[in-house]
Amino acid sequence: MVKLTRGMVMGVKIYVLDVSHISENELDIYLNRLSKFRRKKVNSLSKLTDKKLSVGVGLLLDIALKPYGLNECDMTYRVNEYGKSEFENFSNIHFSISHSGNYAVCAISDNRLACDIEKIGRVEMKVANRFFTKSECERMKSLNFDEQKIELAKIGGITFDILTFKGI
Repeated sequence: MVKLTRGMVMGVKIYVLDVSHISENELDIYLNRLSKFRRKKVNSLSKLTDKKLSVGVGLLLDIALKPYGLNECDMTYRVNEYGKSEFENFSNIHFSISHSGNYAVCAISDNRLACDIEKIGRVEMKVANRFFTKSECERMKSLNFDEQKIELAKIGGITFDILTFKGI
């Protein structure tokens, strides 16, 4: 049994899927419903969890395309100069996909967008020191461990989303 969560914020439709319940048999069934592009991507992965996540974002994208009268299995893709997948024949439909832990997420809109999902794990201050501003690092150091995890996810997620939105 697959659990799907949906929502909409400011014209952006967001879909989230817990892939932990997808069995290996279901994985093969779902994979055959997806585009050649997605199947190739899934088949290039070695870990079962990674395959489930990749199939999961494909399934979410298929659901997200239904209001447009489209199916993911019929879509053709191109990869832009920044490595982001885009629809080849539907430049007016924008999507962003992400996955982490057992969750896959897909956001779709008529405008450019970015989404990210991150499983909060241990805090790596060396990552913060490398990518965050001096003031962000100082703030991180002033927080307790649990607060650092949340702040790292917030700052890192926002930074990643901005870069993704800009196409970098």
